[in-house]
Amino acid sequence: MLKILGRLAQLSYPLMSAAVLALAAYVVLSDGVIALDIVALLLMAAAMIAVWALLVSKQTAAISSGGSLEDLIVQSGKPTIVEVYSRYCALCLTMKPVVDNLEQEAIDQLQVIRADIDGQPGQLLKEKYNIKFTPTFLHFSASGKLIKESVGVLDRARVLHELDNL
Repeated sequence: MLKILGRLAQLSYPLMSAAVLALAAYVVLSDGVIALDIVALLLMAAAMIAVWALLVSKQTAAISSGGSLEDLIVQSGKPTIVEVYSRYCALCLTMKPVVDNLEQEAIDQLQVIRADIDGQPGQLLKEKYNIKFTPTFLHFSASGKLIKESVGVLDRARVLHELDNL
């Protein structure tokens, strides 16, 4: 059951978008079909796709396997947050600007790595750390030791505070 809920969470954005679009189609088309209705629905669908394209995270280019991920964490000499995300998860899309801002604010103190749960090394991370939901944030020390794990939300202010106390 938990596996099913996790997969639904990973697909939450397209599921919600389809539901909203279906409801809009029902309301708009209930009194008959006209060309303007079709155009409005197509524009709504295009807007949903555009929002997704703007907010979706991209996997860190330097990683291709679990081994290189561990090397990347240790070689940086900085604490690292690994974001395990799904491209279609609404909460992942919501957290992207927070993670981007944190990465920019603490660029000298912190390394941020993103891994798609449906690709490599996301699958390896999923198995190794028993990840069920996205986004999951794995916090590593500069030496590569897992310090903590947070699921769903990354508290930017707390991370910055913890970095200041190192």
